Amino acid sequence: MEEIWKDITGLKGCYQVSNKGNVRSITRLHCKGVVLKQQLSKKGYNRIRVGLSTGEKYSFSVHRLVAMAFIP
Repeated sequence: MEEIWKDITGLKGCYQVSNKGNVRSITRLHCKGVVLKQQLSKKGYNRIRVGLSTGEKYSFSVHRLVAMAFIP
């Protein structure tokens, strides 16, 4: 199965999520694009934390990001 990447809505084109559940940053001026490490929440779900250049920080469940990107 090929890994397909789609932009995460609302994050100004800075991050992408794949159909396999990986999340990566997109290469920008001062940031190299890398696959982000995921953390396990207390309830057993994988979560990621992302930050924007404006200082805003967000936390998301990975399964919800995949669903928003790939389920019509």
